[in-house]
Amino acid sequence: MKRRPAGFTRVELMVVMVILMIICAIAIPSYMSAVQRTHEAVAVSLLRQVQTSQEAYPLSAQQYADAFAKLQPYMSAELEPPALPQPGLMNGFVTVACAEPLPSGGSQGNSGSAPGQSGSTPGQSGSTPSQGSGGSATSGSGSTEAGTQATDSKVYSKYIFELTLTDPLQWSCTAEPVSDRTNSKLCYTDQTNIIHYTMGSMPDSLSPEIR
Repeated sequence: MKRRPAGFTRVELMVVMVILMIICAIAIPSYMSAVQRTHEAVAVSLLRQVQTSQEAYPLSAQQYADAFAKLQPYMSAELEPPALPQPGLMNGFVTVACAEPLPSGGSQGNSGSAPGQSGSTPGQSGSTPSQGSGGSATSGSGSTEAGTQATDSKVYSKYIFELTLTDPLQWSCTAEPVSDRTNSKLCYTDQTNIIHYTMGSMPDSLSPEIR
């Protein structure tokens, strides 16, 4: 009587490999979705910190802040400037400074504007952004007199945050994911202290609210 050789047969190994592939096909998308939701939750949490800080700042300055550095003493999160400030294109309609490379192609908003120089907030008119050609995100300061804007951008938890002051009593802040701009939430808030969001495009005051 022949003894069965020790070890797995090819069929057994193939069955194990198929099972592992099925597990990976289910687990990896779930993991990536969970990570994405975590970054979205952190972005909303930071926007709430910006709201609280902007309400505290005028108590001493008599106007809202035009830069994240001025709000930092009121915030627990440590924001960072974009690591590689270079123009990127988000779905063909808004230009931002980002920390990670973005797909190339299309035309850039605000021709002649270099990274790091002051520019307009993406798609904004007054304090509410709308879809359309955007301006370059900036890290710096500008005049906050009537009719002018001051913008500042920072990166935190895979999101780009852009703070805009359109006049001393009007501000807005947008949050854009650094990489996935199709399936992630893009958020917006202003002095009304309401956070709005959309998927894949810049939100405005008419977008759904995050409560």
